[in-house]
Amino acid sequence: MHKRRARDSAEANNKKARYYLEAIGEGCPGRLPVLPTALSVSEKCQNVALREPSNLCVEYRGTSSAEADAVQVRTNFFIPVECGIYYFECRILNKGKDGFLGVGFTSKEFRSNRLPGWDRGSYGYHGDAGKKYRGCGSGEPYGPPFTMGDVVGCMVNFLSCSIAFTKNGALIGPAFTDLKDMELFPVVGMRSEGECIEVNLGSEPFAFDFRSYVQEERDRVHTLIRGAAVKEMDSTCCSCVLSYLVQQGYPESAAVFAKSCGREEEVKLFLEPTRQRRAILDAVLQGSIPTAVELLNQWNPRFLELRRDVMLMLRCQQFAEMVKSGRDLAEVLEFGAEELQAVFDPDAEDEGVEDVRGEVAASTADALSSSPVTTSGVSSVEASRQEKRFPAYRVREILQKVFSLVGYGDPHAACPHSYLLDQQMRAVVAAKLNTALLDFLGSSTRPALERIAQQARVIVDQLESHSIVGLLMKDTLPLGYAEQGQGGGSSSNSGGGGNRAGDPEWSIAHFYDGGPES
Repeated sequence: MHKRRARDSAEANNKKARYYLEAIGEGCPGRLPVLPTALSVSEKCQNVALREPSNLCVEYRGTSSAEADAVQVRTNFFIPVECGIYYFECRILNKGKDGFLGVGFTSKEFRSNRLPGWDRGSYGYHGDAGKKYRGCGSGEPYGPPFTMGDVVGCMVNFLSCSIAFTKNGALIGPAFTDLKDMELFPVVGMRSEGECIEVNLGSEPFAFDFRSYVQEERDRVHTLIRGAAVKEMDSTCCSCVLSYLVQQGYPESAAVFAKSCGREEEVKLFLEPTRQRRAILDAVLQGSIPTAVELLNQWNPRFLELRRDVMLMLRCQQFAEMVKSGRDLAEVLEFGAEELQAVFDPDAEDEGVEDVRGEVAASTADALSSSPVTTSGVSSVEASRQEKRFPAYRVREILQKVFSLVGYGDPHAACPHSYLLDQQMRAVVAAKLNTALLDFLGSSTRPALERIAQQARVIVDQLESHSIVGLLMKDTLPLGYAEQGQGGGSSSNSGGGGNRAGDPEWSIAHFYDGGPES
């Protein structure tokens, strides 16, 4: 329950870092893990005081300037490596008696009675002499000193494993390289009476043009990628990769890869439909269900008419989004009565109602085939466009669970079906919608590359249990396949058909039986 509540609060927390998210081009705050948004109240010495309510301003209350009286305060959360590049700034409100100020990053091995950079796993830039410190008390010359009125920025680049600093909007340059610590906290330190620092973790605009720096880094990485030589692949490998990229909804990557394989003409036909599918999935991932429904009706007019199961799932998610955003109870109930229940008639007879099981084609090239045909001679497009709905008893069960969200003052803590409010559920809905769309279009709902990777995982597990060869092979599989059944990438990022979204035994009805962890 604690983990679910933590995930659910990530979006609200990350909105406090608005200007950081804008700089890195992240329009969906909940897509990243929890970001640092305040200085930690619990991780501090008695000689410092945090100014409430933001806890972004720290003041030294001690009277001595001895090394033993140094203090440092880190943030409430560590920096997720998913950020790629992280940046924050410190404004020096008062340099105090001696100006023994330090800013930087620290690992989880943190001692509050030190200055940044003095301990192992700590990296600091100090204001009194402009020196940099890495894991020891003797610094090296680095940049200019800083004092009252200056704005000092701290940046960690997880792509290049480096740390750099800025002063008053100007980049000083790399300070540390070859980082080994990947779980870092922003940290500030002080050591003399009267010192005061205000931290900006993205709640205010930055003095440094961080947005341009991020773009330059992206351009540099893209240049490296485009310049990398791609080993010639055989036709089967190309088909597997292209099929995966199209099915998971990565049109631009598919276009680039197809060009490298000399198969541009073959893929052109599928790029625009894949872009449309990507836009629909992105709308779901951002919690904008009405936009997703509008795009579905625009680009696939008959889809929601025939896939009533999907329509019910989308309306349920919209209901949950309304509850999560704190919309007026009367408005939520009105939506539930007029829109959600109207999707299906709960009192309909069960007889003759088809269970929701998507047809899963076996062909590797289905995603790149314009007119797939089933073994029975019936077009798989026609077969997949039969009307699909839930049995009436399942409809009643689903509606009861969804409507239970409004029966508690705090549904996150008290409702047994609070998992429907989890941020992760957007990704689950997007994954199942992607599978249903592929099924509707007559394409394979499970990439061949995923099946190959899962089979490789099974083989390695078997080898591991019988010989040392398996132990040596275990680390050769790509990240994402370390756990059984995790092929096809992370659905939380792509919204694609990863995990069990394409499994016919894992229908949309099961989506409501216990949450994303069931």
